[in-house]
Amino acid sequence: MIHAQAAVLLALLALPTATPPSTAAPAAAPALAAQDFVVAGIHDGSSLAEVRKALGEPSKDETGENLAAPDFPIHSWLYPGLTVTWVMDDGITGVALTDATRATSRGLKVGDSTKRAVELYGPTGDSLDGIWDWYDTSDESNLHVLRLETKGDEITSIYLGYLID
Repeated sequence: MIHAQAAVLLALLALPTATPPSTAAPAAAPALAAQDFVVAGIHDGSSLAEVRKALGEPSKDETGENLAAPDFPIHSWLYPGLTVTWVMDDGITGVALTDATRATSRGLKVGDSTKRAVELYGPTGDSLDGIWDWYDTSDESNLHVLRLETKGDEITSIYLGYLID
């Protein structure tokens, strides 16, 4: 009887075992890349002609003070759900999403939670007083960012481009 029990035990030990569920942490979100700064076919560096070709004429054209360089005002073209900014006529500095009609290349929209942002982009590089920044690590100036403005846990605007003031 003992030999029979030992034989059964040895047979059970010889059976292939199921692989235990993975306990590895989820894959980290990739670092910001050039495609992360494209919205509606435009990106920082797009010419004003490229913006007009992609989006048409803006609904409003504004000019504001540039605190960092007073001789170079900040220009903004407003479109439904989107604002394009530039300082000099050689290319835009960034694009801001102002409502949920458009999304970033990874699918983030105004109205999403900050938890969703972390799922898509990883831990923030910086967060202070409702401003969340992720930095383009290929840019040594640390001025090329994905910036979220938030109210509580809700994203109220998304900026993709260079900080200018």
